[in-house]
Amino acid sequence: MMKLHFAYPYWLAIGFCCALLLLFLLQQGARQKRARLERFASPRLVDQLLCNFSQQHLLLKNMLAAATIFLCFTALARPQFGYKWIDIQQRGVDLLFAVDTSRSMLAEDIQPNRLKRVKFAIYDFVNKLQGDKVGLIPFAGSSWFMCPLTVDYEAFFQNINSLDTTTIPLGGTNLAGVINHADRILQQSDATDKIVIILTDGENLGEDIEEAVATASKHGITIYTVGVGTAGGELIPLPGGQGFVKDASGNPVQSKLNEKLLKQVAQATGGIYAPLGDIGEGLDFIYTKRIDLLPKKEQMMRRKKVPYEYFQWPLGGALLLYLLEPVFTRNSTRKKLLVQTFSSITKRFLYKKNSLSLFFLLALITAGKTSLAASAESAFARGDYQQAENIYRERLKKAEKTPELYYNYGSSAYKNKNYTAAINAFTTALKSDDPALQEKIYFNRGNAFFLKGKAYYKNNPQAATADWKQAINSFQAAISLNPANGKAKHNLAIVKKALEKLQQQQQQQQQQQQQQQQQKNNIKQDSTTEKNKNYKNNNNNKIDKNVKNIKNSSLGVKKTQQEESTQPSEQPQKMSGEGKMTRQEAEQLLEVLKEEEKRFNYLPTHLYQDNNSQQDW
Repeated sequence: MMKLHFAYPYWLAIGFCCALLLLFLLQQGARQKRARLERFASPRLVDQLLCNFSQQHLLLKNMLAAATIFLCFTALARPQFGYKWIDIQQRGVDLLFAVDTSRSMLAEDIQPNRLKRVKFAIYDFVNKLQGDKVGLIPFAGSSWFMCPLTVDYEAFFQNINSLDTTTIPLGGTNLAGVINHADRILQQSDATDKIVIILTDGENLGEDIEEAVATASKHGITIYTVGVGTAGGELIPLPGGQGFVKDASGNPVQSKLNEKLLKQVAQATGGIYAPLGDIGEGLDFIYTKRIDLLPKKEQMMRRKKVPYEYFQWPLGGALLLYLLEPVFTRNSTRKKLLVQTFSSITKRFLYKKNSLSLFFLLALITAGKTSLAASAESAFARGDYQQAENIYRERLKKAEKTPELYYNYGSSAYKNKNYTAAINAFTTALKSDDPALQEKIYFNRGNAFFLKGKAYYKNNPQAATADWKQAINSFQAAISLNPANGKAKHNLAIVKKALEKLQQQQQQQQQQQQQQQQQKNNIKQDSTTEKNKNYKNNNNNKIDKNVKNIKNSSLGVKKTQQEESTQPSEQPQKMSGEGKMTRQEAEQLLEVLKEEEKRFNYLPTHLYQDNNSQQDW
C-alpha cells in the first residue's frame, strides 16, 4: 500500500521549530511596539491612533509568515508518494574498499581524525559512481568481509557508518592479509574490472606483502592505495581522552605515513597512489584519473525503485502565502480585501527591490504545468531515458531545431541504447559553432559508434569494422578540439585495440577458409584422378578379356575343323586354307570390335594382325 512519506523527515522538525520561533518573535515585536507607543501617549490616545489596526489581522499575518517558513522546510523534507521502477546501467566494475581500522587511524594529523576523514571521502566517492558494485573490508591484524559487493549504496553507507577501531579485535596492520582476502573475493566475480582501494597509513606489521601483491596482479586485480596521515606523524590518542598509546618502553607511539610502501603496492598492479589530503581529494583524484575513464563495456542492467516527488506543492503553497501576507496589514471589508490582494501583488512586481517576487510567481505558475524542457531534463536526471528521448523528439517536431536540442536528444537516445538515432542526432548537432559543444558531440558520437558496432561484431564484422572506424574518427576530432581530453584519448586507444583484434580475427578466418577450400580441392582432385585411373584399368581389363575370349573362340573353331578333317566322312568335302574362321565367327568378331571402337575410338593393333588367317568372304 502506497503512503506519503518524506525523504528527509528531520527537516519537518527543524521547520516546525523555526516557524514557532518566528511566530513568537513577531508577536513579541508587536507587543514591544505597542509598549513603546504607550510610553508617549495615554491609553485613550493610543486606541484612537490604532483604530484601524486589528490585532486579529496582525496575528493572522504573523501566522501566515510562520506557515510560509514551515512549508519551505516541508519542501526540503521532500514529500514522496508512490514509486516507479527504472533500469540503471552498470559498467561491470567491482570496487572493494579496504579500510584500515587499527588504532593508528585515531591520530588527528587529519581533522577530525584519520578514520572519520576516510569515511567522509568514501561517501563523496561512492556518490559519483554509476551503478558499479561496491564492497567493504575493514582490516587491522586480520580482515573481515563486512559488506558484500552490492549496488545498494544505502546499505553500503550503513556499514561505513558503523566502522570504528573496535570493528577488528586483533590489533596491528596486516596489509598482505587484506590483499589476499580481497583477491579471494574478486576471483569469484565475473566483472570486467576488479579494483581494490586500500585506505591506510601504510604501517605494515604483518607478513611479506610482495607475494600477495604479485598474486593479485596475476589475477587481474588493480590496487589503488590512499595514504592517510602525514609524513611527520601524530600521537595516537586513547579512547576517552585518557592519554596516548605507548610502546613497551612507556614511550608514546607516533604513527607516520609510509608512502613508499603504498606506492610500490599500487605500481606493481597497475594502480596509482594518492595521499588522502585534508578534504579527501586523494580519492577524488583516483576517480577522475582512472575510475571515471574505465570503458563502459559488458554493461548490465539493474532495476531501481524511484519515488515520485511532490516537493512542488508545499513550495507553491509557501509562495502563495508569501504573496497574500501584505493583505492583512490593516482592517478592511471583504470587498477591500479582494482589491488589496491584487494591489499588493502588483506593487510587489513594480518595485525593483521586490523583483524576486516575479520569479517566484512564475515558478508557481509553471509548477503545475512543467515545460517540456524541464520535464525532459528531469526524466534524464532520474534515469528515465526513454521518456526523455520521447520528449526531446516531440520538441524537435514543434520547437526550433537547435544544435543544443539535437545534442540533448542524441544523449537521451544514447542512454536508451538507441545508437542509430543518437548518431544521427549528434551528426546534425555538429552544425553548432561552439567548439566546446562540438567536442562533446564528437566524444559522444564516438561512443555511440563503438557500442553500435559492438552489438553485432560477431554476426557482421564488416559493419562493426565500419562503425569502429567512424568511432576512431570522432574521437580524433574531439582530441583535435581539445588535446587535453583524457577520456577521448582513453576511449580512442580502446577502440583501436578492439578494431585491430577484430581485423586479426577476420584475417585468421579468411586464412582458415582458404585452407579449408584448398583441402577440399585437393581431396576432390585426388578422388577424380583415382576414379579415372580405376575406370581406365577396368576398361583395359574388359578389352583384354574380350580379346582373349575372341582368340579362344577362334582357336576352338580351328581345332574343331582340324578334328573334322582327320575323321573320315561319308561325303568328302573340299578343304580351304588352314585356320579359317567361319563366316558367323568373323561377323561376331567384327561386331565386338565395332562396339569397342565406339567406346574407345580405337582398336588394339594385335586384333587384326593375323598373317596366318585368310578371309573367305
